[in-house]
Amino acid sequence: MWFDSHNYVFNKYDRLSHWDKIKIIKKGIFLDTAPFLILILGHYDKMNNTRFLERFNSKETKKKGTYKSYDYDYLISFLNSFGLGKYKLWITPHIFTEFIKHLWTIIDNETHFKNVLKDYLKTKWYIHEK
Repeated sequence: MWFDSHNYVFNKYDRLSHWDKIKIIKKGIFLDTAPFLILILGHYDKMNNTRFLERFNSKETKKKGTYKSYDYDYLISFLNSFGLGKYKLWITPHIFTEFIKHLWTIIDNETHFKNVLKDYLKTKWYIHEK
């Protein structure tokens, strides 16, 4: 069975009943660089009324167009459907290094850069490094 993300997001399913039965999901969910950046910058943008997420564009990700605030909303909806406190989110040191590299190209203000990192460390307790 293929996962239909469009119907999942727009029909606002609470969660898929079979996720609990998938062994690999019980260990957590691995985030790649783009979803990790969307999660961190999207949250910071919402809290501080900035638009840094929209600076993360196709040049870095090979995606057509740029990311928007609704990309953060979709990602949060998807992750919340799993029960965000129930499953860990994992990143690797390499993903974190790429995240920092992209952050430096997106945010040219040192204060905002530091605040994004402080916000991430303070509020994203469910993200672990492996």
